[in-house]
Amino acid sequence: MFQEFATLDLLSRDVRRWSSGAAHSFDAFPLFGLSLDDYDALFEDKLDLLLKVRDNEHVTGPAASAGADGTGRVPTPVQQPLPIWLGVGGTPKSFAARTRWACP
Repeated sequence: MFQEFATLDLLSRDVRRWSSGAAHSFDAFPLFGLSLDDYDALFEDKLDLLLKVRDNEHVTGPAASAGADGTGRVPTPVQQPLPIWLGVGGTPKSFAARTRWACP
């Protein structure tokens, strides 16, 4: 997904913005063998992975098992770093839980 957005960034010459947020529908969790009890941990892991891919040309280690295999990201976006906005909705509790991340 990062590669697709980086391509859009190159084509638009940095007028695109990425907004990332937690899922609002939970129907797919059982389909992927995931538990709703792990919802917050999964969100944190995936957001951390996204920020690692954004900030590093090569990502290795535990992140590699999640789809970033260390071969390098191509293409490189125009914007450095690529701005990623954290989208939050729902309850005030959900908002409070998500605002601890600052995505410059």
